[in-house]
Amino acid sequence: DYLAMWETSGSYLLADDPAEGEDKKYFEQDFNMYTYNPVFSALNYATTYISKPNYFTATKEFPNRIYRSDKKIDGAISDNWSMVKPLNFLDVDSKYGEITRLYTHNNTLLCFQPKGISVLPIEEREQVSTTTGTSVAIGTGGILSRYDYLSNTSGTSFHDSIVGTNNGIYYVDDTNKKIAVLGQNVQFLSDSKSIMSYTANKSFEDVVALYNPKFSEVWFNIDGETIIYNEYLGFFTSTLDTTFNFGFTIDGLTHCVEDVTIGSFTNSNMFILDQGNYGAYDSDANYYDGGFEQPTIQSSYLKFVANPANGIKNRFDSIDLNTYTFVDGTNSSHSYTFNGLVAKTLYQTCTRSSLNTNAKRRFGTWRYNNLRGDSNDRLHDN
Repeated sequence: DYLAMWETSGSYLLADDPAEGEDKKYFEQDFNMYTYNPVFSALNYATTYISKPNYFTATKEFPNRIYRSDKKIDGAISDNWSMVKPLNFLDVDSKYGEITRLYTHNNTLLCFQPKGISVLPIEEREQVSTTTGTSVAIGTGGILSRYDYLSNTSGTSFHDSIVGTNNGIYYVDDTNKKIAVLGQNVQFLSDSKSIMSYTANKSFEDVVALYNPKFSEVWFNIDGETIIYNEYLGFFTSTLDTTFNFGFTIDGLTHCVEDVTIGSFTNSNMFILDQGNYGAYDSDANYYDGGFEQPTIQSSYLKFVANPANGIKNRFDSIDLNTYTFVDGTNSSHSYTFNGLVAKTLYQTCTRSSLNTNAKRRFGTWRYNNLRGDSNDRLHDN
């Protein structure tokens, strides 16, 4: 062979800007120049880039976006619930805040946000009447094709403050500082049940709710204090200093989980409502105070003090006092009683009533017939 026959042999650079992590690619020709050069049939390894816009902002989180999977088919080889396509999503209105929770109640999917509650229709059907007067469902709607707001003034920021019962969905509206229930519409229980001042003074830093089906009670733990709403009575019945981190119900038994700190250790403990040792009403009184010691169990009883004659209407306009006093530490006498009486509650009070001048003694019993203060006032706000 002649040297001229090899003048085009050598190495040819195919791409001087390879993809990240890869080496530059070359094509080697070590044969006669008069044969076909296979470099013209080599693949194009060049990498194409699109320039980044000047005001580009990378968005990786979408707090108002809901993704859905494919529809589950019984007997299918593949699990469609594990297949989420990138374009199967729905964005709710961001002006009502980030999505707090998706909640299912009575086969209806709801979306809670801090300032709004929306319903997400799934394969909804239209009811039409036939000539015989019966209703027939026709058509099949889409999946996450739209959203309809039930309220754009009330919502919640706390995932665990939402709890559903047969009467509706209860939640704590921390923006408006209300306790609410969602039925046909939103109703503020804290307003209709006259506890507005209680919720108005809360900071709503930590909120959890649970449902106790045994007594039809909804427990709201707000800032370390628990207030209980009874669905049977339709009122808030009591408050407790017992706290819990979250709760759930299994087979009709309500379980509570709370964090308990002893020394430098913090444990998560679970207990069941209305179960356990007689006389031990909560975890603090049961084991955790005093180094896991069992408390002394005392009997409990309930006594009617407002109306002992149950079923008989009474008019409470007098007070009877039985006093037994000692004079000079020796002689007993019924001739003396208290100088004055002041009636007050946590929120109300009245002026002092002078018993020594207005009360009358009958057979050892002092009776005071004017339930007013010396200024003729009744209970009033502090």
